[in-house]
Amino acid sequence: MKYWLPLALWLMGMAAATSIPGDQIPTLPVPGLDKVLHALLYGGLAFLLQRWLRGGLRRPPARPLLLAGTVCGIYAVLDELHQLAIPKRTFSVGDLVADAVGIGIGLAVAAAIVAQRRKDAKAVEEGGLGIERVDG
Repeated sequence: MKYWLPLALWLMGMAAATSIPGDQIPTLPVPGLDKVLHALLYGGLAFLLQRWLRGGLRRPPARPLLLAGTVCGIYAVLDELHQLAIPKRTFSVGDLVADAVGIGIGLAVAAAIVAQRRKDAKAVEEGGLGIERVDG
């Protein structure tokens, strides 16, 4: 449950947000802030999805990352298409670009965390934590 629940809640929040009619969305005070929000939402989605796909198991890190990136990209396109059916919402290529940037950042963060954990685990297996003892 600890891997799928955050992902499910994130997806429900995204689905709810993208179903709001355009005339009910407040104007953002900074131009381009919506693109930053898109990147943050899709970065979080990508991170949570690859985490769920990895399931806490020691799988090769590339497979969950590649699958998460692909699924998130497809979801981004479907989300933009879904917005065509919402009053005063449109399909935006700019939003898709922001989504893709967020997906890339989310997966890069995930890959860095996995790499660090593997490095730490290897250090423990080799008999140390990478900390030198200094007697004084």
